[in-house]
Amino acid sequence: MKLNPAVYPVGVHDKTWRNLFRKCASIRLFLPSLLKYVDSVIYVDTDVLFLAPLDELWSHFKHMNASQMVALAPEHEDPATGWYNRFAKHPYYGKL
Repeated sequence: MKLNPAVYPVGVHDKTWRNLFRKCASIRLFLPSLLKYVDSVIYVDTDVLFLAPLDELWSHFKHMNASQMVALAPEHEDPATGWYNRFAKHPYYGKL
């Protein structure tokens, strides 16, 4: 196991990102450039509850090809409780 410091890549204006997210949340956007030697990563928040074995989620990587980098899931099913559609000041994908 190797621990890496949570630092923004060279050339990234960290003050811009700090205004949108906290450092621990914004650094995830740069994982591909920070962890070039790592083939696959699953990033989840601390409040995520897995209802099935994590191996099932991990198995989705074998369905991705060389041009695919990210997989997404809705944040919420209910628009009234979603954070992004109510508070986000940055672009995000989809309604939720």
